[in-house]
Amino acid sequence: MFRKRAFTLIELLVVIAITAILMGIIVVPIIQSLNLTRAAQAFADAQDKARTLTERIAREINNSEGVRDNSGTKGELDIVVPAKPGSALTVAGYDNTRELTRVPIFNAKLDLIKPFEGDPGSQSGGAFLNPYTGMYDPTLHAPKGQVMLPAAPGMTIVRYWVGLRDPLRTNNGGYLGYNEPFTGLFANIGGRDNLFVLYRAEVLPYIWSNTQNKFVVNKAFFYDQSRNTYLHTTGTRADDPRFFDPAAVGVDDTFQDPTDGTVHNYYKPSGDPDYNVADPDNTPDPTKEQMVQNWLRAATIQTEVSRYDMIQPIYDLRTRQIQYDGNAPRLMTLVSFQPTRVSSEPAEGQMAVRLGEESEGSSTLAPDVFLTKYAGWANTIVRTYPQGYTAGSNQLYEVGLALRSPGATDPRGFSIYGYDPTQTTDDTRVGQPNGLGKYGYELMDMDTYIRGVKNGIRGNFSRAIAAANTRSAWLGDNNLRTLFTPYFPDFNRGRVLASFAISEVATVGTAPDFTPTAINDPTNPSALPGGPTWTSPDATDPMPTEPKSPFNDYPRTAGNAVDLSAGTFSDPQYVSINRKFNKIWFDMQNGALPDMRPDVHRFIDLRVTPMDDFSATASPLNPDRAIGFARARIVPGSEQVFGPDQNPGAAYGRVVRYTRTSREPGPNQYRMNFTDLPEPDYTLLGLTPPPANYDPTNFVSAVIQPRYKAGYIQFNSDPNVPLPNNKIRVYYRFQFTQAKDVMAVDYDSRQLMTVQMTIRNLPQSTIPNPQSVTLRATASVRNFLR
Repeated sequence: MFRKRAFTLIELLVVIAITAILMGIIVVPIIQSLNLTRAAQAFADAQDKARTLTERIAREINNSEGVRDNSGTKGELDIVVPAKPGSALTVAGYDNTRELTRVPIFNAKLDLIKPFEGDPGSQSGGAFLNPYTGMYDPTLHAPKGQVMLPAAPGMTIVRYWVGLRDPLRTNNGGYLGYNEPFTGLFANIGGRDNLFVLYRAEVLPYIWSNTQNKFVVNKAFFYDQSRNTYLHTTGTRADDPRFFDPAAVGVDDTFQDPTDGTVHNYYKPSGDPDYNVADPDNTPDPTKEQMVQNWLRAATIQTEVSRYDMIQPIYDLRTRQIQYDGNAPRLMTLVSFQPTRVSSEPAEGQMAVRLGEESEGSSTLAPDVFLTKYAGWANTIVRTYPQGYTAGSNQLYEVGLALRSPGATDPRGFSIYGYDPTQTTDDTRVGQPNGLGKYGYELMDMDTYIRGVKNGIRGNFSRAIAAANTRSAWLGDNNLRTLFTPYFPDFNRGRVLASFAISEVATVGTAPDFTPTAINDPTNPSALPGGPTWTSPDATDPMPTEPKSPFNDYPRTAGNAVDLSAGTFSDPQYVSINRKFNKIWFDMQNGALPDMRPDVHRFIDLRVTPMDDFSATASPLNPDRAIGFARARIVPGSEQVFGPDQNPGAAYGRVVRYTRTSREPGPNQYRMNFTDLPEPDYTLLGLTPPPANYDPTNFVSAVIQPRYKAGYIQFNSDPNVPLPNNKIRVYYRFQFTQAKDVMAVDYDSRQLMTVQMTIRNLPQSTIPNPQSVTLRATASVRNFLR
């Protein structure tokens, strides 16, 4: 009988060992290949997600009407993350058993302004009718139509931002905050991850109020600064760095405005305080948590909801220890919306005068608008090199910028400074302390100018100069007065406007709030300069009479209060245009003045014609360099001359707008100098040369020489026909730029945005490191309005 022999223990162990070796040889590579496949799949997923997102955001930027400024604090988000172990730091409103702190991240928020969409005549789909424009704008409600071209801004903004997947998740009686259990870099508190993701939302910053019959801030999403008693903040607080933080509840505080010394209620940057003013619509105000809930309802997550993190701590790869600044971890955001930096671009001067509007001296006219290639400026520095400037010399030039960290008495925004290269080699330090004072000399506070314009205050050109002068006392320096070339930087449109309206000139107080003096004539609310055509300033004849020509204004008769044989042309009784003209003709006829009747006009010399306020504010064109400015000129084509209608008929004497001509002016016409013209040899005309300084009592200086100076306006000078009785008023813009001035601008352009996206897929249990991929896209705002 055949007997079976069992395996011995040694044989069994040998078989098991061989089997284990074979399984190791076969299975381990399979598992490794599966892990590598999974890692490759995670990398491919991350790459696909990054590519899709960057292309989508770039496309939206291309089709938008504009991008809001997100530089510096305007693109900042304050996020709550674990603090350095052992710091014992906590954040109010969050889990107090965890060590937490707030850390700012930058360029992590982007606001796009959507263009107006749809047919403005369409009333279908419940589109909102804008009461201001009378147009239906489907950007507010579905369905949406086609973009209207040329594009106009709609009412909707698209916001992208980095925020917690679940900002309202609670733990231990407070908000949980960030929870990343995968890498082991932060303490693992267990439970599901709560990572930072990328959100997208379309919201309306303003909505229509039927109660107030106007657009009001959409308080469901934004804090309404108009309901805070701080005077200089209105509208939405669109750049709150903690808008998505439910625990960032503000507290009321006070703030002393350095420009006027007044104290206002204000909000601290920790969040939004309670409103100081009740809502006129009588609707309840949302809490901060409700505002975050509203954002969550409006938003969609663009990245994955788990294992995809949009922040990354900076850590040592060898020790895997996070680097800390104090108790705050160093973080980098994995999505960045950055404007493109442009350095020292010479701004292009626009046409100084159009064809058909030529005048004498056109070749010396200078532009008052300078345009850069791209719009949407941020972090702007404007350098103005005067005509004749030599690079590398110690000549003065201007630098315009906003201080990054202004002190309590410093300007709050953009200011223009005179820069002396002998002070320092770095002109970006103007306005900063140098031990003895400040680098540079502040010439014009544009923040005061802009706030004054917004608040409807008169005389903002003078107010902006006065605000700067209180800090630098530059008005007493002749070199700085000669250098002075003011301008208004239009950051959104990417241009420099180097001219100002004469209505922005006034005599103002020497201390905040630099209040302008009152106007003289209520019918002239802009206090425009000019003068009467005919007056009878005499106690015997206080009322104006019918104007007379040189041929019937003498001898003195009843109703004629002024005797042309008395005094000189500069006396007060000859202040009117007709009276002065008549007096000069009379004196020439009687030998008191040289007979130059063909060369004598009815005119206004804007250089010495003051504003119509109680202080008779001097013109910036004034030839006295202690009063006026050497560079001041009138912007060609900006003038508007209003005077009495000179044509016979029912409208005779009523105020009409005159027309400019390059020939001898007739009725309702004028001729004007925009630049200084070559002067003749006065001795060849039988005249004594005028004095170096303007003299209102000197015939050549006050009557003959002005016709060769900028600001001279000649009217109909027919000696047989006087100008009708009324006032002539002149509006004009003045500029300080000259033909060969150069403006170079450093700026970040929001018209050309760079989107850099890193998708970080956190590790699986068998993969030690996250899979990351970074893509970059550049997009231009094609519809940027300029």
